Amino acid sequence: MQWFHSNFGGCVALIATVGMAQTAEVTTWQLPSPNSLPRGIGVTPNGKVFFAEFNVDKIGLLDPITNEIRERDVGDGPSGLVVADNESVYYTLALGNALELLVFIGGGHTWPVPTPGCWPGKLVEAPSGPGQVNLWFNERLAGKVTRFAPTQITVTLPLIITPPVIVSPNIWQIEPITFPVSPSAYPGNPMLPPPIAYVPGVTTGPFTEWTALYREVTVGEFQVKKEGGSTAYVERVAVAPNGRVWFTQGMTPLSELDPDTDTLLAYGFPLGQMP
Repeated sequence: MQWFHSNFGGCVALIATVGMAQTAEVTTWQLPSPNSLPRGIGVTPNGKVFFAEFNVDKIGLLDPITNEIRERDVGDGPSGLVVADNESVYYTLALGNALELLVFIGGGHTWPVPTPGCWPGKLVEAPSGPGQVNLWFNERLAGKVTRFAPTQITVTLPLIITPPVIVSPNIWQIEPITFPVSPSAYPGNPMLPPPIAYVPGVTTGPFTEWTALYREVTVGEFQVKKEGGSTAYVERVAVAPNGRVWFTQGMTPLSELDPDTDTLLAYGFPLGQMP
């Protein structure tokens, strides 16, 4: 089964594959807040679903058994989200330039990101790291990838119970459409390793930031890649089981950061690709 959100429909949905024919059953719950623009989503150990509502500055919690949705007001622009446990969730504040922890029936804590106006985005868990909690996120507008690793966390614990909204789900079956595809291989130069660069991390409190090697700059109608520069986007970030961090920057190479050695490997894409 897989959970996802719909940015345009304002709903959260569950897909469950059924039988050998791979027919899928789709269940959707319309969110109580109109035009909420749901972003990050995560499932708790007891099966409930946290989700971020970017446009209305809320974190929602769905119980798919009772069809109850509860919402809490939070900071500006909640985006990436990682579940901490059954009652707590971490999320980035893209407009608030911070990372927050929310205990859904209590308080929480806010950590401002050191780089101003960086637009923290996707939030992912790390398999290991130096802190009590180890999370990674992209600073989209600052061209950085960042590890969040606090050694201790203090939260306020007032009791806050929000009223539930009962949402009747919509359920329907969908049949797959299958078609064959032929892969294209781009081996590059098998005689050489990818370019390697030294990119030292800068630690400020629980945050360590690594600045991406490649930047995108606009020249006329074209975007070109170069090292250095004043503008950059880091679009997506993912953490491998070995602890290395992969991230994309549009038309620039795919990058792999080893945070233990502060080294960055860059893998070029075929021309015209924008992952």
